Amino acid sequence: MEKTTNKNLPAGRFCTISRLWASRAVSLLVAWALILPVTGSRAANPDEQFLAAEEAFRGRDTKALEFYVQALKDHPLVDYPQYWLLSLKLKDADPAQVKDFLKRYPEGPLPERLRTEWLRTLGRNQQWSDFAAEYPKVSPENTDLLCYSLQQRIANQDKEAIKEARPLWFVGHSQPESCEPLFAQLLGEKLIANDDVWERMRLASFAGNVGVFRAANSYLDSAEAVDEKQFDKMRRSPSTYLDKKPLALKTRAAREVAAFAVLQIARKDHGLAAVYWQSLESHYPAKDQAKIWGQIGYHAAWAQDSAALTWYKKAGDVPMTDVQLGWKARAALRAANWDEVASAIAHMSEAEQSLATWRYWKARALKAQGKSPEARELFLPLSQEFGYYGQLASEEVGEVMTAAKEPWQPNPETTKQVEDVSGIKRALYLNRVGLWQEGVKEWNFAVKSFDDQQLLTAATIANRANWYDRAIHAAEKTKSVHDMNLRFPTPFRSELTSAAKQNRLDEAWVYGIVRQESRFYADAKSRVGAMGLMQLMPATARWIAQRLGISKFNAADAGAVDTNAAFGTYYLRHVLDELGHPVMATAAYNGGPKRAARWRDIKTLEGAIYVESIPLNETRDYVKKVMANATTYAGILGLKWQSLKDRLGKIPARSSNVDDEVVAEPENP
Repeated sequence: MEKTTNKNLPAGRFCTISRLWASRAVSLLVAWALILPVTGSRAANPDEQFLAAEEAFRGRDTKALEFYVQALKDHPLVDYPQYWLLSLKLKDADPAQVKDFLKRYPEGPLPERLRTEWLRTLGRNQQWSDFAAEYPKVSPENTDLLCYSLQQRIANQDKEAIKEARPLWFVGHSQPESCEPLFAQLLGEKLIANDDVWERMRLASFAGNVGVFRAANSYLDSAEAVDEKQFDKMRRSPSTYLDKKPLALKTRAAREVAAFAVLQIARKDHGLAAVYWQSLESHYPAKDQAKIWGQIGYHAAWAQDSAALTWYKKAGDVPMTDVQLGWKARAALRAANWDEVASAIAHMSEAEQSLATWRYWKARALKAQGKSPEARELFLPLSQEFGYYGQLASEEVGEVMTAAKEPWQPNPETTKQVEDVSGIKRALYLNRVGLWQEGVKEWNFAVKSFDDQQLLTAATIANRANWYDRAIHAAEKTKSVHDMNLRFPTPFRSELTSAAKQNRLDEAWVYGIVRQESRFYADAKSRVGAMGLMQLMPATARWIAQRLGISKFNAADAGAVDTNAAFGTYYLRHVLDELGHPVMATAAYNGGPKRAARWRDIKTLEGAIYVESIPLNETRDYVKKVMANATTYAGILGLKWQSLKDRLGKIPARSSNVDDEVVAEPENP
């Protein structure tokens, strides 16, 4: 949820699920087991010892872990306490010990984690021989290790390595500490010139990253660098700084500070930023003028300002990032300017254009431009893909949902083969004893190379174990053989159906919400405290209890399946009544009612365009998935089917001043 302020409690929620201990009883067993190293006695149950070992790891108790490594030497997952102990001692570990562990356990999430941790230790200690042997076994996408790898190659007189480090400089965010020696060498060898330093400072300005701006500035000679006192004055009040008369812009340093001020203002008031930039731009080269206009346009589009396209137009043909172009396309969608939609997409990178999002909207733009045959060529392959855009594309080409074919069923032989996979066994055990996160990692590693039939078999096994989120995970990875009942399971039918009817809600929509919130993990608890199937925040649960006249309510009880379903659907009904449209209510359930209301336009808006232009990435993705889920669940549950396009519908216009509108939210108890 959003942070509570004053008397209003926004109703958003995060969906990152953390591990929850199985029960209070397990915690007591763990606490009891931790005294074993002191008393010298043994727990009767290996599960208790295993959980106690994990607790010792979290408490960084190496003495206790040494005991459990011996006590669990015959346990099928003995590598876990061994890894936990080795991880705590990694800084001073004998390389032979680490290599022995990696040799004995060559595959799985534990060796991946240990190898990554060890490589960082080797890199910090510049133990390049062992580093070079292990580095090829990890993902090259890890920037921290990449920088250590480049350091290792330079130490071995690889003259190309330092040149390969140069692209790491040109970002507006901070890079790992392991990259700093490379940057120092690049600057020392004049492979990064002053113009390159200014470029990084500009990128930091675009990102609003003060730390990176200051760090890059420190590489400039004092006579050329930005004056730190002037920069601090600007940071305290960008508008006051720019209003200073006369504003000296003769040096590049002064111009960069002024540009940073404009960009800071643009984050909160893009209209004011445009006024300032209009008065300043003549002091800058044409390319810089265009870049700043593009950034003002981006901030305006993100804030759904109808003037965004005007400011984007001032940027001309200056190259833009995919993020800037994505928001230009979204601004054009809200303006119903299909030519600009097509143009923005055409300027994106090939990788970005290949995303389902932009293939769909490119096809819609072509159709709006009267190029239906070309549009159909894009819609047809997209319609064969699962998900939000696949459903919308299939509706565009005239396909309708039909009864699913009888799904492929695993036979006893296939089931036995998958059950015998070590990673599957380990995942099921870890999940059973309450180590959910570790179980998920084992599961994901085990199934990543499965074919379709193996995936569906694994999904069936998880489903039988009531581990619905992993059943979904496996089932939705298939490419050509599918089982919609495994992708979209319907557990807790009695509780969810009853709660949906009680609150006069579409049951398919409720299932769509639950699948996205918790994937039917009833004990789900987010890092901010949201709990249960529908991820209720404690404050919201107390507010609902008050509305329902329930006295002496304990918010912790809101995690129970029946209570969670009843309260979650009650709140969903509340936001639906307040906002009047399921799409906005869905956005409100994740991002808050006031935001959902504010994201409308002063004119009626197509539901798909409202969703596409939601500024928050998490909420935008959430609404797409929930609405697509609901469309699928309607068919699975045998309810009245409605196309996704009809579900999205039309979003009614807001008043000219949305802040005058009243949207009731739960009060802060």
